[in-house]
Amino acid sequence: MKSLSLALVACGLFLVASNGGVQADPVGGKIVRIDNVKAGDTDIWTFTLRGGEVTRIRLAGDGDTCLELRVYDENGNLIGSDTLGYHDVRQVSIRPYWTGPFQIKIRNVGRLSNNYVLALD
Repeated sequence: MKSLSLALVACGLFLVASNGGVQADPVGGKIVRIDNVKAGDTDIWTFTLRGGEVTRIRLAGDGDTCLELRVYDENGNLIGSDTLGYHDVRQVSIRPYWTGPFQIKIRNVGRLSNNYVLALD
């Protein structure tokens, strides 16, 4: 429970931070998901993003392992990632060319499970 609380605090910090640029919420509005990715596994989320508008994708883990964040378009092309360094707080800003489904992959490269918060705005 303590580690999930830490992830929620980190997400709260993300939600109040601003990058100063023009942004758009994903289709359907802001998204916040709380989940757990097992050691060595990859969680895959699919969301519809708006073409021509910037969407921030932010990830905050519980600190137990390293998480990697990758975003793919509907054709399987990698369009954004944050994978450098050994930590579990990640962020990607993307501006898709079209409105459509995009996959977000969260990979846990550690030996323990990791509770995380995923936020899109």
